[in-house]
Amino acid sequence: MREFIVFAFCNFIFPLQAKSVISVDELYPKNGDLGTAISEAIDIASKKDDEIEVVFSKGKTYTFYRSIVVRDHTALDGNGCIIRFNTQPQTHAMYIYNSFITNRKCVSTDGNINHFTRTLYATKDITVQNINFECEGDNEFWFNVNSERGIIGLYGVDGLKIENCSFNQLQCNTPIWIGNIKNAKISKCKFIESISNKGQKSSCGAIWTNIGSYLDNVSIHDNEFTNYRDESISIFSDGNESNRYVDKVDIYKNVFSSRYYAITVYSGGVSGSVTIHDNTFNDFDCKTNPIAIEGEGGIRKLEVKSNRFLRANESSVMDFVAKLTIDSLLFDSNEVKNGNIAYSYLPTITKYCSIRNNILTNASTILSLSCKMPIYVEKNIFTVINAKNNCLFNINNGQEQDYIRNNDFDIRNSDGVMLLSQYGYGYSVCNNRLTFTGNKVRFKNTKTSFFHNDEKGKKITVNINNNEVRGLNKRLLYQRLK
Repeated sequence: MREFIVFAFCNFIFPLQAKSVISVDELYPKNGDLGTAISEAIDIASKKDDEIEVVFSKGKTYTFYRSIVVRDHTALDGNGCIIRFNTQPQTHAMYIYNSFITNRKCVSTDGNINHFTRTLYATKDITVQNINFECEGDNEFWFNVNSERGIIGLYGVDGLKIENCSFNQLQCNTPIWIGNIKNAKISKCKFIESISNKGQKSSCGAIWTNIGSYLDNVSIHDNEFTNYRDESISIFSDGNESNRYVDKVDIYKNVFSSRYYAITVYSGGVSGSVTIHDNTFNDFDCKTNPIAIEGEGGIRKLEVKSNRFLRANESSVMDFVAKLTIDSLLFDSNEVKNGNIAYSYLPTITKYCSIRNNILTNASTILSLSCKMPIYVEKNIFTVINAKNNCLFNINNGQEQDYIRNNDFDIRNSDGVMLLSQYGYGYSVCNNRLTFTGNKVRFKNTKTSFFHNDEKGKKITVNINNNEVRGLNKRLLYQRLK
Protein backbone atom coordinates (compact mmCIF):
# COMPACT_ATOMS: atom_id res chain seq x y z
CA MET A 1 0.00 0.00 0.00
CA ARG A 2 2.82 2.37 0.85
CA GLU A 3 4.53 1.69 -2.50
CA PHE A 4 1.32 2.41 -4.41
CA ILE A 5 0.85 5.78 -2.66
CA VAL A 6 4.40 6.87 -3.50
CA PHE A 7 3.98 5.91 -7.16
CA ALA A 8 0.72 7.83 -7.48
CA PHE A 9 2.19 10.92 -5.87
CA CYS A 10 5.25 10.93 -8.17
CA ASN A 11 3.08 10.43 -11.23
CA PHE A 12 1.05 13.48 -10.23
CA ILE A 13 4.13 15.67 -9.81
CA PHE A 14 5.81 14.52 -13.02
CA PRO A 15 3.11 13.97 -15.66
CA LEU A 16 4.26 12.33 -18.86
CA GLN A 17 4.12 14.44 -22.02
CA ALA A 18 2.72 12.58 -24.99
CA LYS A 19 4.73 13.13 -28.17
CA SER A 20 4.06 12.23 -31.79
CA VAL A 21 6.96 11.69 -34.19
CA ILE A 22 6.04 12.06 -37.86
CA SER A 23 8.51 10.60 -40.36
CA VAL A 24 8.11 12.47 -43.63
CA ASP A 25 9.39 9.49 -45.63
CA GLU A 26 6.56 7.33 -44.31
CA LEU A 27 3.82 9.63 -45.60
CA TYR A 28 2.01 8.95 -48.86
CA PRO A 29 1.04 12.31 -50.36
CA LYS A 30 -1.70 12.53 -52.95
CA ASN A 31 -0.47 13.77 -56.32
CA GLY A 32 2.93 14.44 -54.79
CA ASP A 33 1.50 17.14 -52.47
CA LEU A 34 3.92 16.64 -49.59
CA GLY A 35 3.08 19.94 -47.90
CA THR A 36 -0.59 19.04 -47.48
CA ALA A 37 0.30 15.53 -46.31
CA ILE A 38 2.55 16.89 -43.57
CA SER A 39 -0.04 19.50 -42.53
CA GLU A 40 -2.73 16.83 -42.23
CA ALA A 41 -0.45 14.56 -40.18
CA ILE A 42 0.36 17.45 -37.83
CA ASP A 43 -3.35 18.27 -37.47
CA ILE A 44 -4.22 14.68 -36.53
CA ALA A 45 -1.33 14.41 -34.06
CA SER A 46 -2.22 17.71 -32.38
CA LYS A 47 -5.61 16.34 -31.35
CA LYS A 48 -4.15 13.52 -29.31
CA ASP A 49 -0.62 14.45 -28.25
CA ASP A 50 1.07 17.34 -26.45
CA GLU A 51 4.13 17.63 -28.69
CA ILE A 52 4.77 16.97 -32.36
CA GLU A 53 8.07 16.38 -34.12
CA VAL A 54 8.30 16.19 -37.90
CA VAL A 55 11.48 14.45 -39.04
CA PHE A 56 13.09 14.64 -42.48
CA SER A 57 15.92 12.40 -43.68
CA LYS A 58 19.52 13.53 -43.71
CA GLY A 59 20.97 14.23 -47.14
CA LYS A 60 17.64 13.93 -48.93
CA THR A 61 16.04 16.57 -51.18
CA TYR A 62 12.32 17.35 -50.90
CA THR A 63 10.24 19.41 -53.32
CA PHE A 64 7.18 21.38 -52.18
CA TYR A 65 4.46 23.34 -53.92
CA ARG A 66 2.08 23.80 -50.98
CA SER A 67 2.64 25.07 -47.45
CA ILE A 68 3.13 23.26 -44.19
CA VAL A 69 0.66 24.51 -41.57
CA VAL A 70 1.91 23.96 -38.01
CA ARG A 71 0.06 23.57 -34.73
CA ASP A 72 1.08 24.32 -31.13
CA HIS A 73 4.23 22.59 -29.84
CA THR A 74 5.45 21.55 -33.30
CA ALA A 75 9.11 20.99 -34.16
CA LEU A 76 10.36 20.47 -37.70
CA ASP A 77 13.82 18.86 -37.84
CA GLY A 78 15.34 18.66 -41.30
CA ASN A 79 18.45 16.75 -40.23
CA GLY A 80 20.36 18.70 -42.87
CA CYS A 81 17.96 17.92 -45.70
CA ILE A 82 17.37 20.17 -48.74
CA ILE A 83 13.96 21.66 -49.45
CA ARG A 84 13.15 23.14 -52.85
CA PHE A 85 10.09 24.89 -54.24
CA ASN A 86 8.12 24.11 -57.33
CA THR A 87 5.40 26.73 -57.11
CA GLN A 88 3.28 27.14 -60.18
CA PRO A 89 1.06 30.19 -60.89
CA GLN A 90 -2.09 28.08 -60.69
CA THR A 91 -1.22 26.87 -57.16
CA HIS A 92 -3.51 29.25 -55.30
CA ALA A 93 -2.67 27.92 -51.83
CA MET A 94 0.75 29.52 -51.99
CA TYR A 95 -0.79 32.83 -52.97
CA ILE A 96 -3.00 32.68 -49.86
CA TYR A 97 -0.33 31.49 -47.42
CA ASN A 98 2.52 33.27 -49.14
CA SER A 99 4.92 31.23 -47.04
CA PHE A 100 6.42 27.82 -46.80
CA ILE A 101 5.78 27.26 -43.11
CA THR A 102 2.87 29.15 -41.60
CA ASN A 103 0.58 29.05 -38.59
CA ARG A 104 -2.44 30.81 -40.06
CA LYS A 105 -4.84 30.61 -42.94
CA CYS A 106 -5.67 33.82 -44.81
CA VAL A 107 -8.88 34.00 -46.81
CA SER A 108 -9.98 36.91 -48.96
CA THR A 109 -13.23 38.37 -47.63
CA ASP A 110 -14.30 40.69 -50.43
CA GLY A 111 -12.52 39.60 -53.54
CA ASN A 112 -9.77 42.13 -52.92
CA ILE A 113 -6.46 40.39 -52.32
CA ASN A 114 -5.43 43.06 -49.77
CA HIS A 115 -8.17 42.22 -47.22
CA PHE A 116 -8.08 39.01 -45.20
CA THR A 117 -9.56 37.21 -42.27
CA ARG A 118 -7.00 35.22 -40.33
CA THR A 119 -7.35 32.00 -38.37
CA LEU A 120 -4.43 31.17 -36.07
CA TYR A 121 -3.68 27.47 -35.91
CA ALA A 122 -0.69 27.78 -33.57
CA THR A 123 0.36 30.27 -30.90
CA LYS A 124 2.88 28.35 -28.77
CA ASP A 125 6.28 26.72 -29.16
CA ILE A 126 7.27 26.37 -32.80
CA THR A 127 10.73 25.06 -33.80
CA VAL A 128 12.30 24.90 -37.26
CA GLN A 129 15.83 23.56 -37.46
CA ASN A 130 18.48 21.94 -39.66
CA ILE A 131 16.91 22.67 -43.06
CA ASN A 132 18.69 23.91 -46.19
CA PHE A 133 16.25 25.90 -48.30
CA GLU A 134 17.28 26.07 -51.97
CA CYS A 135 15.51 29.19 -53.21
CA GLU A 136 16.24 29.47 -56.92
CA GLY A 137 14.56 32.60 -58.27
CA ASP A 138 12.66 30.83 -61.03
CA ASN A 139 10.90 28.58 -58.53
CA GLU A 140 9.60 31.19 -56.13
CA PHE A 141 7.59 34.38 -56.35
CA TRP A 142 6.82 37.54 -54.47
CA PHE A 143 3.26 38.71 -54.09
CA ASN A 144 2.57 41.88 -52.12
CA VAL A 145 -0.34 41.04 -49.84
CA ASN A 146 -1.15 42.00 -46.26
CA SER A 147 0.07 38.66 -45.01
CA GLU A 148 3.20 36.59 -44.71
CA ARG A 149 5.40 36.57 -47.74
CA GLY A 150 8.24 34.66 -46.18
CA ILE A 151 9.47 31.13 -46.53
CA ILE A 152 8.79 30.88 -42.81
CA GLY A 153 5.81 33.10 -42.03
CA LEU A 154 4.55 33.11 -38.43
CA TYR A 155 2.33 35.44 -36.43
CA GLY A 156 1.28 35.62 -32.78
CA VAL A 157 3.65 32.94 -31.43
CA ASP A 158 4.99 32.71 -27.87
CA GLY A 159 8.06 30.47 -28.02
CA LEU A 160 9.76 30.38 -31.43
CA LYS A 161 13.11 28.82 -32.33
CA ILE A 162 14.69 28.83 -35.77
CA GLU A 163 18.22 27.51 -35.89
CA ASN A 164 20.83 26.03 -38.18
CA CYS A 165 18.91 26.71 -41.38
CA SER A 166 20.23 28.10 -44.66
CA PHE A 167 18.34 30.11 -47.26
CA ASN A 168 20.35 30.02 -50.46
CA GLN A 169 20.04 32.20 -53.59
CA LEU A 170 17.04 34.18 -52.41
CA GLN A 171 15.53 36.37 -55.07
CA CYS A 172 11.99 37.39 -54.12
CA ASN A 173 10.68 35.93 -50.88
CA THR A 174 11.87 37.15 -47.49
CA PRO A 175 13.14 34.04 -45.61
CA ILE A 176 11.60 34.79 -42.19
CA TRP A 177 8.51 36.99 -41.95
CA ILE A 178 7.08 37.25 -38.44
CA GLY A 179 5.05 39.53 -36.17
CA ASN A 180 3.54 39.69 -32.67
CA ILE A 181 6.24 37.38 -31.37
CA LYS A 182 7.36 36.66 -27.80
CA ASN A 183 10.32 34.61 -26.59
CA ALA A 184 12.01 33.89 -29.90
CA LYS A 185 15.53 32.81 -30.90
CA ILE A 186 16.89 32.85 -34.45
CA SER A 187 20.43 31.53 -34.57
CA LYS A 188 23.15 29.86 -36.64
CA CYS A 189 21.38 30.48 -39.94
CA LYS A 190 22.73 31.64 -43.32
CA PHE A 191 20.81 34.06 -45.52
CA ILE A 192 22.30 34.30 -49.02
CA GLU A 193 20.51 36.57 -51.45
CA SER A 194 20.98 36.24 -55.21
CA ILE A 195 23.29 38.86 -56.69
CA SER A 196 20.64 39.45 -59.37
CA ASN A 197 18.66 41.34 -56.71
CA LYS A 198 20.95 44.33 -57.15
CA GLY A 199 18.85 45.32 -60.15
CA GLN A 200 15.32 44.37 -59.10
CA LYS A 201 12.64 46.44 -57.40
CA SER A 202 10.94 43.76 -55.31
CA SER A 203 11.96 43.05 -51.74
CA CYS A 204 13.92 40.26 -50.18
CA GLY A 205 16.02 40.87 -47.05
CA ALA A 206 16.36 38.15 -44.41
CA ILE A 207 14.43 38.58 -41.13
CA TRP A 208 11.46 40.95 -41.24
CA THR A 209 8.92 41.62 -38.51
CA ASN A 210 6.69 44.00 -40.46
CA ILE A 211 3.30 42.35 -39.86
CA GLY A 212 2.71 42.97 -36.18
CA SER A 213 2.43 45.37 -33.28
CA TYR A 214 4.96 43.97 -30.84
CA LEU A 215 8.18 41.99 -30.39
CA ASP A 216 9.09 40.89 -26.88
CA ASN A 217 12.23 39.01 -25.82
CA VAL A 218 13.70 38.23 -29.23
CA SER A 219 17.34 37.21 -29.76
CA ILE A 220 19.01 36.99 -33.17
CA HIS A 221 22.55 35.67 -32.99
CA ASP A 222 25.36 33.81 -34.75
CA ASN A 223 23.84 34.23 -38.21
CA GLU A 224 25.40 35.20 -41.56
CA PHE A 225 23.71 37.66 -43.91
CA THR A 226 24.43 38.43 -47.57
CA ASN A 227 21.87 40.92 -48.85
CA TYR A 228 21.85 43.03 -52.00
CA ARG A 229 18.36 44.56 -52.05
CA ASP A 230 16.77 45.26 -48.65
CA GLU A 231 17.69 45.37 -44.98
CA SER A 232 18.93 42.13 -43.45
CA ILE A 233 17.01 42.53 -40.18
CA SER A 234 13.91 44.68 -39.79
CA ILE A 235 12.70 45.15 -36.21
CA PHE A 236 9.24 46.66 -36.58
CA SER A 237 6.14 47.35 -34.50
CA ASP A 238 3.34 49.36 -36.03
CA GLY A 239 0.22 47.22 -36.22
CA ASN A 240 -3.37 48.06 -35.33
CA GLU A 241 -3.11 47.34 -31.60
CA SER A 242 -2.93 50.35 -29.29
CA ASN A 243 0.04 48.87 -27.42
CA ARG A 244 2.78 48.89 -30.06
CA TYR A 245 6.30 48.19 -28.86
CA VAL A 246 9.55 46.28 -29.10
CA ASP A 247 11.36 45.18 -25.94
CA LYS A 248 14.31 42.99 -24.97
CA VAL A 249 15.54 42.65 -28.54
CA ASP A 250 19.11 41.32 -28.56
CA ILE A 251 21.08 41.14 -31.85
CA TYR A 252 24.59 39.74 -31.43
CA LYS A 253 27.48 37.77 -32.96
CA ASN A 254 26.13 38.08 -36.50
CA VAL A 255 28.13 38.80 -39.67
CA PHE A 256 26.50 41.26 -42.06
CA SER A 257 27.37 41.76 -45.71
CA SER A 258 24.53 44.16 -46.43
CA ARG A 259 24.42 46.53 -49.38
CA TYR A 260 21.63 48.53 -47.73
CA TYR A 261 20.71 48.77 -44.04
CA ALA A 262 21.88 45.77 -42.04
CA ILE A 263 19.47 46.55 -39.17
CA THR A 264 16.45 48.82 -39.01
CA VAL A 265 14.46 49.48 -35.85
CA TYR A 266 10.99 51.02 -36.17
CA SER A 267 8.71 51.52 -33.20
CA GLY A 268 5.18 52.83 -33.51
CA GLY A 269 4.88 53.12 -29.71
CA VAL A 270 7.16 53.67 -26.74
CA SER A 271 9.50 50.69 -26.62
CA GLY A 272 11.87 49.04 -24.18
CA SER A 273 15.43 47.91 -24.84
CA VAL A 274 17.26 47.12 -28.07
CA THR A 275 20.83 45.82 -27.83
CA ILE A 276 23.17 45.39 -30.81
CA HIS A 277 26.52 43.90 -29.82
CA ASP A 278 29.49 41.81 -30.94
CA ASN A 279 28.48 41.90 -34.62
CA THR A 280 30.64 42.42 -37.70
CA PHE A 281 29.41 44.77 -40.43
CA ASN A 282 31.50 44.16 -43.55
CA ASP A 283 32.15 46.53 -46.40
CA PHE A 284 29.82 45.36 -49.16
CA ASP A 285 29.31 47.98 -51.86
CA CYS A 286 27.30 49.77 -49.17
CA LYS A 287 24.67 52.30 -50.25
CA THR A 288 23.35 53.24 -46.79
CA ASN A 289 24.56 53.29 -43.20
CA PRO A 290 24.61 50.00 -41.24
CA ILE A 291 21.92 50.82 -38.65
CA ALA A 292 18.73 52.86 -39.08
CA ILE A 293 16.49 53.97 -36.22
CA GLU A 294 13.01 54.90 -37.45
CA GLY A 295 9.56 55.78 -36.16
CA GLU A 296 8.44 58.34 -33.62
CA GLY A 297 7.45 55.97 -30.82
CA GLY A 298 10.64 56.30 -28.81
CA ILE A 299 13.02 53.78 -27.21
CA ARG A 300 13.86 53.54 -23.53
CA LYS A 301 17.30 52.00 -23.98
CA LEU A 302 19.50 51.60 -27.07
CA GLU A 303 22.87 49.91 -26.66
CA VAL A 304 25.43 49.48 -29.45
CA LYS A 305 28.44 47.63 -28.04
CA SER A 306 31.57 45.78 -29.18
CA ASN A 307 30.72 45.78 -32.89
CA ARG A 308 33.09 46.11 -35.86
CA PHE A 309 32.02 48.52 -38.61
CA LEU A 310 34.36 47.91 -41.55
CA ARG A 311 32.96 50.07 -44.31
CA ALA A 312 35.63 51.30 -46.76
CA ASN A 313 34.25 54.82 -47.26
CA GLU A 314 33.21 57.36 -44.65
CA SER A 315 29.66 57.12 -43.30
CA SER A 316 27.68 57.17 -40.07
CA VAL A 317 27.17 54.05 -38.00
CA MET A 318 23.60 55.04 -37.10
CA ASP A 319 21.10 56.81 -39.31
CA PHE A 320 18.05 58.46 -37.72
CA VAL A 321 15.23 58.94 -40.19
CA ALA A 322 12.52 60.37 -37.92
CA LYS A 323 12.21 62.55 -34.82
CA LEU A 324 12.21 60.23 -31.83
CA THR A 325 13.25 60.18 -28.20
CA ILE A 326 15.72 57.75 -26.65
CA ASP A 327 15.93 57.70 -22.87
CA SER A 328 19.34 56.04 -22.73
CA LEU A 329 21.97 55.71 -25.48
CA LEU A 330 25.15 53.72 -24.89
CA PHE A 331 27.78 53.44 -27.65
CA ASP A 332 30.56 51.36 -26.14
CA SER A 333 33.71 49.51 -27.30
CA ASN A 334 32.96 49.64 -31.02
CA GLU A 335 35.49 49.73 -33.87
CA VAL A 336 34.56 52.13 -36.67
CA LYS A 337 36.92 51.89 -39.63
CA ASN A 338 35.62 54.93 -41.53
CA GLY A 339 33.12 57.54 -40.42
CA ASN A 340 31.26 58.83 -37.38
CA ILE A 341 28.84 57.54 -34.79
CA ALA A 342 25.79 59.56 -35.87
CA TYR A 343 25.23 62.92 -37.49
CA SER A 344 21.64 64.03 -37.06
CA TYR A 345 19.58 66.37 -34.89
CA LEU A 346 16.48 64.17 -35.24
CA PRO A 347 16.99 61.96 -32.16
CA THR A 348 16.67 63.48 -28.69
CA ILE A 349 18.38 61.75 -25.78
CA THR A 350 16.45 62.45 -22.59
CA LYS A 351 18.19 60.76 -19.63
CA TYR A 352 21.63 59.28 -20.34
CA CYS A 353 24.19 59.34 -23.15
CA SER A 354 27.58 57.65 -22.98
CA ILE A 355 30.22 57.29 -25.70
CA ARG A 356 33.13 55.29 -24.36
CA ASN A 357 35.95 52.87 -25.21
CA ASN A 358 35.43 53.18 -28.97
CA ILE A 359 38.01 53.34 -31.75
CA LEU A 360 37.29 55.55 -34.77
CA THR A 361 40.18 55.22 -37.22
CA ASN A 362 39.21 57.69 -39.96
CA ALA A 363 36.63 60.32 -39.04
CA SER A 364 36.01 63.91 -40.11
CA THR A 365 33.19 64.29 -37.56
CA ILE A 366 32.33 62.24 -34.47
CA LEU A 367 28.83 62.85 -33.10
CA SER A 368 25.82 65.03 -33.75
CA LEU A 369 22.46 64.74 -31.99
CA SER A 370 20.05 66.50 -29.64
CA CYS A 371 20.24 66.03 -25.88
CA LYS A 372 18.34 67.16 -22.81
CA MET A 373 21.11 66.11 -20.43
CA PRO A 374 24.93 65.92 -20.26
CA ILE A 375 26.88 63.77 -22.70
CA TYR A 376 29.82 61.68 -21.50
CA VAL A 377 32.62 60.97 -24.00
CA GLU A 378 35.29 58.91 -22.26
CA LYS A 379 38.29 56.67 -23.01
CA ASN A 380 37.89 56.68 -26.79
CA ILE A 381 40.54 56.73 -29.52
CA PHE A 382 39.66 59.17 -32.30
CA THR A 383 41.73 59.47 -35.47
CA VAL A 384 40.49 62.56 -37.30
CA ILE A 385 41.62 63.06 -40.91
CA ASN A 386 40.69 65.77 -43.44
CA ALA A 387 38.20 67.42 -41.08
CA LYS A 388 38.81 70.91 -42.45
CA ASN A 389 36.47 73.47 -40.88
CA ASN A 390 34.35 70.71 -39.37
CA CYS A 391 33.03 70.45 -35.82
CA LEU A 392 33.75 67.11 -34.18
CA PHE A 393 30.76 67.36 -31.84
CA ASN A 394 27.45 69.05 -32.68
CA ILE A 395 25.19 68.78 -29.64
CA ASN A 396 21.81 70.45 -29.93
CA ASN A 397 20.98 71.48 -26.38
CA GLY A 398 20.15 74.90 -25.02
CA GLN A 399 22.00 74.14 -21.77
CA GLU A 400 24.66 71.90 -23.25
CA GLN A 401 27.10 70.08 -20.96
CA ASP A 402 29.74 67.86 -22.56
CA TYR A 403 32.13 65.81 -20.46
CA ILE A 404 35.02 64.81 -22.74
CA ARG A 405 37.54 62.97 -20.60
CA ASN A 406 40.54 60.66 -20.97
CA ASN A 407 40.34 60.32 -24.76
CA ASP A 408 43.08 60.08 -27.36
CA PHE A 409 42.72 62.47 -30.34
CA ASP A 410 45.00 62.11 -33.38
CA ILE A 411 44.10 65.01 -35.71
CA ARG A 412 45.71 65.28 -39.15
CA ASN A 413 45.34 67.53 -42.19
CA SER A 414 42.39 69.32 -40.60
CA ASP A 415 42.84 73.09 -40.75
CA GLY A 416 40.01 74.90 -39.00
CA VAL A 417 38.68 71.82 -37.21
CA MET A 418 36.83 72.65 -33.97
CA LEU A 419 35.96 70.50 -31.01
CA LEU A 420 32.43 71.82 -30.57
CA SER A 421 29.96 73.61 -32.78
CA GLN A 422 29.15 77.24 -32.03
CA TYR A 423 26.77 77.77 -29.19
CA GLY A 424 23.43 79.33 -30.03
CA TYR A 425 19.70 78.56 -30.01
CA GLY A 426 18.74 81.88 -28.36
CA TYR A 427 20.41 81.30 -25.00
CA SER A 428 22.78 83.91 -23.57
CA VAL A 429 24.15 81.92 -20.60
CA CYS A 430 25.48 78.36 -20.42
CA ASN A 431 27.42 77.25 -17.36
CA ASN A 432 29.88 74.35 -17.56
CA ARG A 433 29.26 73.81 -21.24
CA LEU A 434 32.47 71.81 -21.64
CA THR A 435 34.63 69.76 -19.30
CA PHE A 436 37.73 68.70 -21.25
CA THR A 437 40.20 66.90 -18.98
CA GLY A 438 42.74 64.08 -19.11
CA ASN A 439 42.83 63.95 -22.92
CA LYS A 440 45.80 63.45 -25.24
CA VAL A 441 45.56 65.58 -28.39
CA ARG A 442 48.08 65.35 -31.19
CA PHE A 443 47.93 67.65 -34.24
CA LYS A 444 49.74 67.07 -37.53
CA ASN A 445 49.62 69.38 -40.56
CA THR A 446 46.78 71.26 -38.87
CA LYS A 447 46.19 74.89 -37.92
CA THR A 448 43.14 75.58 -35.81
CA SER A 449 41.76 77.35 -32.77
CA PHE A 450 40.46 74.00 -31.56
CA PHE A 451 38.65 75.44 -28.53
CA HIS A 452 36.56 78.43 -29.47
CA ASN A 453 33.69 80.69 -28.62
CA ASP A 454 33.35 83.61 -30.97
CA GLU A 455 29.74 84.43 -30.15
CA LYS A 456 29.88 87.86 -28.59
CA GLY A 457 27.50 88.84 -25.84
CA LYS A 458 27.04 85.32 -24.43
CA LYS A 459 28.35 84.02 -21.14
CA ILE A 460 29.66 80.48 -21.57
CA THR A 461 31.96 78.78 -19.06
CA VAL A 462 34.24 75.81 -19.74
CA ASN A 463 36.71 73.69 -17.76
CA ILE A 464 39.82 72.71 -19.75
CA ASN A 465 42.68 71.24 -17.71
CA ASN A 466 45.19 68.44 -17.31
CA ASN A 467 45.40 67.62 -21.03
CA GLU A 468 48.45 66.69 -23.09
CA VAL A 469 48.52 68.66 -26.36
CA ARG A 470 51.20 68.31 -29.04
CA GLY A 471 51.77 69.65 -32.54
CA LEU A 472 49.97 72.99 -32.17
CA ASN A 473 50.96 76.28 -30.62
CA LYS A 474 48.94 76.81 -27.46
CA ARG A 475 48.30 80.45 -28.29
CA LEU A 476 46.61 79.34 -31.50
CA LEU A 477 44.85 76.50 -29.71
CA TYR A 478 43.04 78.86 -27.33
CA GLN A 479 42.96 81.89 -29.63
CA ARG A 480 39.18 82.20 -29.95
CA LEU A 481 38.29 80.95 -26.50
CA LYS A 482 36.86 83.96 -24.64
